[in-house]
Order: sequence, then C-alpha cells, then structure tokens
Amino acid sequence: MWEADLTAGVLWLSASVGVAANKFLAKVASDVNKPAGITVVAPGHAESFLRFLPVIRIPGIGPVTEKEIHRQGIKTVGELARLNRTELCKLFGSWGEGIGESVYAGVLRAGKFRHGNVI
Repeated sequence: MWEADLTAGVLWLSASVGVAANKFLAKVASDVNKPAGITVVAPGHAESFLRFLPVIRIPGIGPVTEKEIHRQGIKTVGELARLNRTELCKLFGSWGEGIGESVYAGVLRAGKFRHGNVI
C-alpha cells in the first residue's frame, strides 16, 4: 500500500492492478476495478471470473467488434467461450480464431478448460 499511497500523493496518478496466473487474465482483471483498484484472480477461479464479464472486457474487442458480437446474440465471455474454433471462424472469420485463442489460452494457462466448454 505504501507504493500506491506514494504514487497517488506525489504524482497524482492512480493505478489499477490485476493479479492472475497469466498476462491475459491479469490484463482483464486490471480493468475490472478502475480507477485505483486491485483485482486478484486466484488459481482455479479463471472460469468463474470470466464467465459473466461483457465481451468488451477482452483485450482487442472495441465498440465496433462488440456490436458485431452482440448481433450474434453473444453478450458475455462465457457465451463466447461456448463456441469452438470452427463456430468462431464461421461467425467472425480469421478474427474469430484469434479472439477464441485469447480466451481459451487465458483460461487454459490458469486452469482446466477445453475449447467449447461452458464457463
């Protein structure tokens, strides 16, 4: 806490921190409690952490992509994770494979998960 107090008091900056088993989860976690929050995704909790987050929380998904995903009836990371690689590519082309790999890899590296499983 000393470093956070020093940063806020001297530099007038806030910082949000995500702590998780891999970079993808830590990045997503750091965005959850902005500004000046700390989010910890404990080992074994990646799936429950991601399940109900809106898809826009995935790095690389912006407002335009979010609208396209919503047009497919997908609102949450958990709904997106239900789709396998073939389904993602069919809906979103090569982009679908890349974003699917980000979600799957983020969870795979943190715990047990297989493509197309419901999280």
